[in-house]
Amino acid sequence: MRAFIVVIALSLASAVNRPRGVPQAACRTTADRLIDDYLAAIGGYAAVEHIRTRRMRGMYDEGALHATTDIAWARPARRRVNVHAPGFEYAEGFDGSTWEYNFATGVLKRDSGAAADAGRRGAEFDESFIDYRAKGHHVELIGVDSLDRHETCALRVTLADGWVKQYYFDPRAHLIVAVRKAMPVHATGAPVISLNYYSDWRRVSGILTPHTFIERERESGRTMNILHWDLIELNPELTPMELEVPYVTH
Repeated sequence: MRAFIVVIALSLASAVNRPRGVPQAACRTTADRLIDDYLAAIGGYAAVEHIRTRRMRGMYDEGALHATTDIAWARPARRRVNVHAPGFEYAEGFDGSTWEYNFATGVLKRDSGAAADAGRRGAEFDESFIDYRAKGHHVELIGVDSLDRHETCALRVTLADGWVKQYYFDPRAHLIVAVRKAMPVHATGAPVISLNYYSDWRRVSGILTPHTFIERERESGRTMNILHWDLIELNPELTPMELEVPYVTH
């Protein structure tokens, strides 16, 4: 279930208006200016930094799986994800290492390899380009890049561990349109290149926040998963139980 770890998240038919023919000058800027424009568009850097916790509830669809899901998240990188479906109860998270818990068996697994990497990356509280220097990440402005026959402003982010993902921004609204990444599905097999589209942006406590994410395989265009948040709370008082590993019986 590693797809949940990278959702932001996360994770989309964009609600942002992406008109054709945006002047290329809109993307002739610097990486830091592009980041600043995004932060200004969603509510400002100070407001984003003020967010210490999140609680999110919604729906997740992947193939035959139709589930409800909820996340408790605390800055800088502690998170628990719960997935609920008929006959299926599952949790995963990051508390300094990546873990998975199967409620049917009561077995806790501490991950390694690709699964552990996915958990660590997915627990990053803000988008990777925010405060990238302090995190040890590197950003590179790509400039104008076509996405679905629309011009976007592209920013490549190389994480401190060397993993790369590329953000696409609307040149006028300055919001994220999609994120391109390459990783194994559920941490198994060869990396799959996908685009995670952000949409349904709404104000939550003054911060413009995407509520729907659709991940599609880059080559085929097939939909891999859909995540929709019905509720997003910023700075809720999280209980320790919401973030902790579930009780282990084995």
